[in-house]
Amino acid sequence: MRKTIKIAATFAGAALLSTAAQAADLPYKAGPQYEPVPAFSWTGLYAGGHIGFGSGRDRLSDPTAPGSASITTKGFLGGGQIGYNLQAGTWVFGIEADISGSDIDGTAIIPDGAGSASSGTSKIRWTSLVTGRIGYALGPWLPYVKGGVAFAGTQLSGIDFSTGDSYSVNKSRTGWTVGAGLEYALAGPWTIRLQYDYVHFGSKTLDVVDSTGTAFQVTSRPHIHQVKLGVNYLF
Repeated sequence: MRKTIKIAATFAGAALLSTAAQAADLPYKAGPQYEPVPAFSWTGLYAGGHIGFGSGRDRLSDPTAPGSASITTKGFLGGGQIGYNLQAGTWVFGIEADISGSDIDGTAIIPDGAGSASSGTSKIRWTSLVTGRIGYALGPWLPYVKGGVAFAGTQLSGIDFSTGDSYSVNKSRTGWTVGAGLEYALAGPWTIRLQYDYVHFGSKTLDVVDSTGTAFQVTSRPHIHQVKLGVNYLF
């Protein structure tokens, strides 16, 4: 009996060894391979467009007279932008230039201190901002702050109510800007963003000649708030 059990055990062990050897000779079939999903990178050149709204104030005064007026301005704007980002870890550093055409304007009555008055109209025809920005990437979200130099094409015009004399002068202005925004990466290379800019051009006295050839001066101090909704394509 013991001899029979011993012989059976020997045959069983040999069969297991033979099965293991055959299994080792079978070709190995690898499981499905999954490529890791690459993280979105903000690095690169981008360009896009924007629309928005602007509002602000301009204080007009005659440096030789006591009268002045604070003009409330508002209107729509639209344009384009181009820039470059460099991402280092979660920090994003960039530079951007934009230009916007606008119809931001307003009119007010300006007393001259001698019992008469005139109307004054201030208009921002276009603005251009050249700014640096710093952002912090949170997945597809990019909150950022920005600041830099601002340029604008302004127009001042008016009419003297007592004489009917009118004037109009166009002038380029240089100032500064600060702002903040939030950008979101959509599918593919597209992003969308909402941005706020505060733009100030300081005080400047302009030489004006009215419709009768009379020369005088007007001091202007405009500032505006811009809110822009934009879309960008990251190359």
